[in-house]
Amino acid sequence: MSTDAVHPDVVVAGAGPVGMVTALLLDSAGITVELVERLTEGDPHSRATVLHPRTLEALTTIRYDDGRRLTDVLLAHGRTLPRTHFAALPQLLDYSGLDTPHPYILQITQATTERVLAALVEARGIRVHRGREVTGFEQDAEGVRVHIGETVVRAGHLVGADGAWSLVRERAGISFPGVAGTVKGYLGDVELDDPPPGPTHLWDHRTGWVTVLPLFDGIHRMFGVLPEDTGLTPEEVAARRSTPSPWRICAPS
Repeated sequence: MSTDAVHPDVVVAGAGPVGMVTALLLDSAGITVELVERLTEGDPHSRATVLHPRTLEALTTIRYDDGRRLTDVLLAHGRTLPRTHFAALPQLLDYSGLDTPHPYILQITQATTERVLAALVEARGIRVHRGREVTGFEQDAEGVRVHIGETVVRAGHLVGADGAWSLVRERAGISFPGVAGTVKGYLGDVELDDPPPGPTHLWDHRTGWVTVLPLFDGIHRMFGVLPEDTGLTPEEVAARRSTPSPWRICAPS
Protein backbone atom coordinates (compact mmCIF):
# COMPACT_ATOMS: atom_id res chain seq x y z
CA MET A 1 0.00 0.00 0.00
CA SER A 2 1.53 3.29 -1.04
CA THR A 3 1.63 6.54 0.83
CA ASP A 4 -1.16 9.00 0.02
CA ALA A 5 -1.90 7.25 -3.27
CA VAL A 6 -5.33 6.90 -4.82
CA HIS A 7 -5.85 3.26 -4.10
CA PRO A 8 -9.06 1.25 -3.77
CA ASP A 9 -12.59 2.61 -3.82
CA VAL A 10 -13.06 1.07 -0.37
CA VAL A 11 -10.77 -0.04 2.45
CA VAL A 12 -12.32 -2.52 4.88
CA ALA A 13 -10.79 -2.66 8.35
CA GLY A 14 -11.05 -6.25 9.54
CA ALA A 15 -10.97 -9.51 7.58
CA GLY A 16 -13.29 -11.58 9.72
CA PRO A 17 -16.60 -12.88 8.33
CA VAL A 18 -18.20 -9.42 8.22
CA GLY A 19 -15.22 -7.80 6.53
CA MET A 20 -14.80 -10.57 3.96
CA VAL A 21 -18.50 -10.66 3.07
CA THR A 22 -18.47 -6.87 2.72
CA ALA A 23 -15.48 -7.11 0.39
CA LEU A 24 -17.09 -9.86 -1.68
CA LEU A 25 -20.34 -7.90 -2.07
CA LEU A 26 -18.43 -4.79 -3.15
CA ASP A 27 -16.28 -6.77 -5.56
CA SER A 28 -19.43 -8.36 -7.04
CA ALA A 29 -20.69 -4.85 -7.74
CA GLY A 30 -17.47 -3.92 -9.55
CA ILE A 31 -16.09 -1.79 -6.71
CA THR A 32 -12.38 -2.12 -5.94
CA VAL A 33 -11.78 -3.06 -2.33
CA GLU A 34 -8.91 -4.07 -0.07
CA LEU A 35 -8.93 -5.64 3.39
CA VAL A 36 -6.66 -4.73 6.29
CA GLU A 37 -6.40 -7.30 9.09
CA ARG A 38 -4.46 -7.07 12.33
CA LEU A 39 -4.01 -10.85 12.66
CA THR A 40 -1.42 -12.59 10.52
CA GLU A 41 -3.66 -15.64 10.00
CA GLY A 42 -7.25 -16.70 10.59
CA ASP A 43 -8.41 -17.76 14.03
CA PRO A 44 -8.83 -21.57 14.21
CA HIS A 45 -11.32 -21.23 17.07
CA SER A 46 -15.01 -20.53 16.57
CA ARG A 47 -17.22 -18.07 18.37
CA ALA A 48 -20.25 -18.30 16.15
CA THR A 49 -21.69 -21.63 14.95
CA VAL A 50 -24.90 -20.59 13.18
CA LEU A 51 -26.06 -18.74 10.06
CA HIS A 52 -29.70 -17.63 10.06
CA PRO A 53 -32.17 -17.66 7.13
CA ARG A 54 -31.82 -13.99 6.20
CA THR A 55 -28.04 -14.29 6.10
CA LEU A 56 -28.28 -17.34 3.84
CA GLU A 57 -30.62 -15.39 1.55
CA ALA A 58 -28.21 -12.47 1.32
CA LEU A 59 -25.22 -14.70 0.60
CA THR A 60 -26.92 -16.18 -2.47
CA THR A 61 -26.05 -12.92 -4.27
CA ILE A 62 -22.35 -13.82 -4.09
CA ARG A 63 -21.36 -16.30 -6.78
CA TYR A 64 -18.29 -18.21 -7.89
CA ASP A 65 -16.94 -18.00 -11.43
CA ASP A 66 -18.56 -21.36 -12.19
CA GLY A 67 -21.99 -20.06 -11.14
CA ARG A 68 -22.16 -21.68 -7.71
CA ARG A 69 -23.72 -19.57 -4.99
CA LEU A 70 -21.81 -18.92 -1.77
CA THR A 71 -24.82 -20.11 0.25
CA ASP A 72 -24.76 -23.51 -1.48
CA VAL A 73 -21.06 -23.96 -0.76
CA LEU A 74 -21.59 -23.12 2.92
CA LEU A 75 -24.56 -25.50 3.10
CA ALA A 76 -22.29 -28.30 1.91
CA HIS A 77 -19.98 -27.68 4.88
CA GLY A 78 -22.61 -27.66 7.62
CA ARG A 79 -25.95 -29.10 8.70
CA THR A 80 -29.40 -27.57 8.65
CA LEU A 81 -31.68 -27.51 11.69
CA PRO A 82 -35.35 -26.42 11.45
CA ARG A 83 -35.67 -25.93 15.23
CA THR A 84 -33.09 -24.44 17.55
CA HIS A 85 -32.57 -22.21 20.56
CA PHE A 86 -32.54 -18.43 20.31
CA ALA A 87 -30.90 -16.26 22.97
CA ALA A 88 -32.09 -17.64 26.32
CA LEU A 89 -35.70 -18.37 25.41
CA PRO A 90 -36.83 -21.61 27.11
CA GLN A 91 -38.65 -22.90 24.01
CA LEU A 92 -36.98 -23.76 20.74
CA LEU A 93 -37.84 -21.61 17.73
CA ASP A 94 -39.38 -23.39 14.75
CA TYR A 95 -38.07 -21.97 11.47
CA SER A 96 -39.85 -24.46 9.21
CA GLY A 97 -42.89 -22.22 8.59
CA LEU A 98 -40.94 -19.14 7.53
CA ASP A 99 -41.49 -17.72 4.05
CA THR A 100 -37.93 -18.23 2.86
CA PRO A 101 -35.97 -20.59 0.62
CA HIS A 102 -33.99 -21.44 3.79
CA PRO A 103 -36.48 -22.31 6.59
CA TYR A 104 -33.74 -23.44 8.95
CA ILE A 105 -30.51 -22.36 10.54
CA LEU A 106 -27.21 -23.59 9.18
CA GLN A 107 -24.94 -25.03 11.84
CA ILE A 108 -21.39 -24.37 10.71
CA THR A 109 -18.32 -23.36 12.68
CA GLN A 110 -17.02 -19.85 12.25
CA ALA A 111 -13.60 -21.25 11.41
CA THR A 112 -15.13 -23.17 8.50
CA THR A 113 -17.08 -20.13 7.33
CA GLU A 114 -13.92 -18.04 7.40
CA ARG A 115 -11.97 -20.64 5.40
CA VAL A 116 -14.67 -20.69 2.71
CA LEU A 117 -14.80 -16.90 2.57
CA ALA A 118 -11.00 -16.53 2.54
CA ALA A 119 -10.69 -18.97 -0.36
CA LEU A 120 -13.25 -17.01 -2.38
CA VAL A 121 -11.60 -13.69 -1.50
CA GLU A 122 -8.30 -15.08 -2.79
CA ALA A 123 -9.92 -16.50 -5.92
CA ARG A 124 -11.46 -13.10 -6.67
CA GLY A 125 -8.05 -11.45 -6.38
CA ILE A 126 -9.12 -9.19 -3.50
CA ARG A 127 -6.01 -7.96 -1.68
CA VAL A 128 -5.79 -8.78 2.03
CA HIS A 129 -3.09 -7.01 4.04
CA ARG A 130 -2.51 -9.21 7.10
CA GLY A 131 -0.44 -8.15 10.06
CA ARG A 132 -1.51 -4.55 9.39
CA GLU A 133 -3.97 -2.43 11.36
CA VAL A 134 -5.99 0.72 10.71
CA THR A 135 -4.77 3.19 13.34
CA GLY A 136 -6.66 6.32 12.29
CA PHE A 137 -8.27 8.23 9.44
CA GLU A 138 -9.32 11.67 8.24
CA GLN A 139 -12.37 12.27 6.09
CA ASP A 140 -12.72 15.10 3.58
CA ALA A 141 -14.80 16.00 0.55
CA GLU A 142 -12.71 13.71 -1.66
CA GLY A 143 -12.95 10.61 0.51
CA VAL A 144 -10.85 9.36 3.37
CA ARG A 145 -7.16 9.12 4.24
CA VAL A 146 -6.64 5.84 6.07
CA HIS A 147 -3.65 5.41 8.39
CA ILE A 148 -2.29 1.87 8.36
CA GLY A 149 0.67 2.02 10.70
CA GLU A 150 3.08 4.49 9.11
CA THR A 151 1.34 4.26 5.73
CA VAL A 152 -1.45 6.58 4.58
CA VAL A 153 -3.82 5.33 1.88
CA ARG A 154 -6.36 7.44 -0.01
CA ALA A 155 -9.70 5.69 -0.58
CA GLY A 156 -13.25 6.65 -1.35
CA HIS A 157 -14.70 5.00 1.74
CA LEU A 158 -13.59 3.19 4.90
CA VAL A 159 -15.65 0.37 6.40
CA GLY A 160 -15.20 -0.54 10.05
CA ALA A 161 -15.50 -4.31 10.41
CA ASP A 162 -12.85 -4.42 13.10
CA GLY A 163 -14.80 -6.07 15.89
CA ALA A 164 -16.69 -5.17 19.03
CA TRP A 165 -14.03 -2.64 20.08
CA SER A 166 -13.87 -1.07 16.62
CA LEU A 167 -11.40 1.79 16.36
CA VAL A 168 -13.10 2.94 13.16
CA ARG A 169 -16.49 3.14 14.82
CA GLU A 170 -15.05 4.88 17.88
CA ARG A 171 -13.15 7.51 15.84
CA ALA A 172 -16.23 8.09 13.66
CA GLY A 173 -18.32 8.78 16.77
CA ILE A 174 -20.70 5.89 16.10
CA SER A 175 -22.05 4.70 19.43
CA PHE A 176 -22.60 1.05 20.33
CA PRO A 177 -25.26 1.25 23.05
CA GLY A 178 -26.18 -1.81 25.05
CA VAL A 179 -27.30 -3.09 28.43
CA ALA A 180 -24.89 -4.05 31.19
CA GLY A 181 -24.77 -7.79 31.81
CA THR A 182 -26.29 -9.48 34.86
CA VAL A 183 -24.97 -13.00 34.27
CA LYS A 184 -21.57 -14.57 33.60
CA GLY A 185 -21.60 -17.45 31.17
CA TYR A 186 -19.24 -20.17 30.05
CA LEU A 187 -18.56 -21.73 26.65
CA GLY A 188 -16.35 -24.55 25.50
CA ASP A 189 -15.88 -26.91 22.56
CA VAL A 190 -15.18 -30.29 24.13
CA GLU A 191 -15.02 -34.04 23.60
CA LEU A 192 -17.58 -35.89 25.74
CA ASP A 193 -17.25 -39.46 27.02
CA ASP A 194 -21.02 -39.98 26.97
CA PRO A 195 -22.65 -37.29 24.80
CA PRO A 196 -26.43 -36.86 24.61
CA PRO A 197 -28.15 -38.27 21.50
CA GLY A 198 -28.85 -34.81 20.10
CA PRO A 199 -29.03 -31.11 20.95
CA THR A 200 -29.87 -30.71 24.65
CA HIS A 201 -31.20 -27.59 26.34
CA LEU A 202 -31.69 -27.43 30.10
CA TRP A 203 -32.71 -23.89 30.97
CA ASP A 204 -34.01 -22.37 34.16
CA HIS A 205 -33.46 -18.66 34.72
CA ARG A 206 -33.57 -19.15 38.49
CA THR A 207 -30.88 -21.81 38.65
CA GLY A 208 -28.79 -21.34 35.56
CA TRP A 209 -28.81 -23.29 32.30
CA VAL A 210 -26.76 -25.46 30.00
CA THR A 211 -26.89 -26.32 26.31
CA VAL A 212 -24.99 -29.13 24.61
CA LEU A 213 -24.82 -29.03 20.81
CA PRO A 214 -23.08 -31.56 18.56
CA LEU A 215 -20.72 -29.79 16.18
CA PHE A 216 -18.45 -31.82 13.92
CA ASP A 217 -15.74 -34.48 14.21
CA GLY A 218 -16.91 -35.60 17.65
CA ILE A 219 -16.78 -32.12 19.17
CA HIS A 220 -19.66 -30.73 21.24
CA ARG A 221 -20.25 -27.13 22.20
CA MET A 222 -21.30 -26.60 25.81
CA PHE A 223 -22.45 -23.22 27.03
CA GLY A 224 -24.59 -21.85 29.79
CA VAL A 225 -24.64 -20.12 33.15
CA LEU A 226 -23.91 -21.59 36.57
CA PRO A 227 -26.52 -20.98 39.32
CA GLU A 228 -24.15 -18.74 41.28
CA ASP A 229 -23.53 -16.59 38.19
CA THR A 230 -27.12 -15.38 37.75
CA GLY A 231 -28.76 -12.23 39.09
CA LEU A 232 -25.49 -10.31 39.38
CA THR A 233 -24.83 -6.61 39.30
CA PRO A 234 -22.70 -5.32 36.40
CA GLU A 235 -19.86 -4.79 38.87
CA GLU A 236 -20.10 -8.41 40.05
CA VAL A 237 -20.08 -9.60 36.45
CA ALA A 238 -16.89 -7.63 35.76
CA ALA A 239 -15.24 -8.99 38.94
CA ARG A 240 -16.10 -12.60 38.13
CA ARG A 241 -14.89 -12.26 34.54
CA SER A 242 -11.50 -11.15 35.82
CA THR A 243 -11.23 -14.14 38.20
CA PRO A 244 -9.56 -17.28 36.80
CA SER A 245 -11.99 -20.14 36.23
CA PRO A 246 -11.80 -23.00 38.78
CA TRP A 247 -12.46 -25.48 35.96
CA ARG A 248 -9.54 -27.61 34.84
CA ILE A 249 -9.22 -28.20 31.09
CA CYS A 250 -7.86 -31.63 30.18
CA ALA A 251 -6.58 -32.61 26.76
CA PRO A 252 -8.22 -35.74 25.37
CA SER A 253 -6.19 -38.88 25.91
